[in-house]
Amino acid sequence: MSGLRPFCVKTPVRYRRNPVPDLADRIGMSQSAFFEHFKAVTGTSPFQYQKELRLLHARDALRGSDAMTGSSRSRKSPVY
Repeated sequence: MSGLRPFCVKTPVRYRRNPVPDLADRIGMSQSAFFEHFKAVTGTSPFQYQKELRLLHARDALRGSDAMTGSSRSRKSPVY
């Protein structure tokens, strides 16, 4: 794996169904080689990694909003 070129993704590949083709192309690897290298480095597939990243972003977004605290509800509302 020492033959891999370092790369910088200037525009993030976010929330695509299948980011592997674009990412592999950006660093000059085949899709299968990228998939195997990604899994060897991270311990998970690109798809699982993307899913976990989405969940982390969603959790962080909820923590930063009123959705989790209920503070957007009126105090006079009979249903809490």
